[in-house]
Amino acid sequence: MNKLNYLLIPTIIILLISNIFLYSNLSKQNSDIKKEQISQNKNLQNLQNLVTFNWKEYQNNEFGFSFKYPEYVNICNELTDSKKKEGIELYLGIRPFGSLDTCNSGDVPTLHIVAKKNINNYKTSEEAFYKEFPDIDRSFNASLGYLEINKADAYGGKIANKITDSHTTRSDAYIVIILRNNYVIEFNDTWYDEIFENRRLGDKPVFDNIISSFYFSS
Repeated sequence: MNKLNYLLIPTIIILLISNIFLYSNLSKQNSDIKKEQISQNKNLQNLQNLVTFNWKEYQNNEFGFSFKYPEYVNICNELTDSKKKEGIELYLGIRPFGSLDTCNSGDVPTLHIVAKKNINNYKTSEEAFYKEFPDIDRSFNASLGYLEINKADAYGGKIANKITDSHTTRSDAYIVIILRNNYVIEFNDTWYDEIFENRRLGDKPVFDNIISSFYFSS
């Protein structure tokens, strides 16, 4: 019996040491993985900052937001009386090819940023999305989901619209709704694939970089 105890005790000690060593290695591996993920996220953010470093910046103190945009883009105030009647308080047109007087040109595809009071008290940006765009047929949407834009809650993505052939869809719009400071703020690019001629900076289309640079000051 004593001999058995002499054998069991060293075995148990060896197993305990082995488990401690294994746990220590696993903890170190997990820690290294987390550090690598943090490093990758920082690298992606640095790449994003590098991509938009030389861009202009639009700031709106009234609504408390800013975003960056390329040199060849014009920012156009397109708020009209008819838009005001719809409850819209801000209607910005973002038009490419800034060397031209594109603010007065009706044939240039335009990205719009729209802001209006959240009079409906939406609970989520997804709810706001479908109530602000009731004509969107849910059976034809694509690539929609939750987005996080600089820690702001948002919902949107590419929209697949039904065209002439009932069996065909195309993703030709990118719409994002953000709820912030009692406002519904909307990105609405009706010609996502054409407005910036599929231009890419870094690993994103230009339009995506504009959205990613959107920032709330409060």
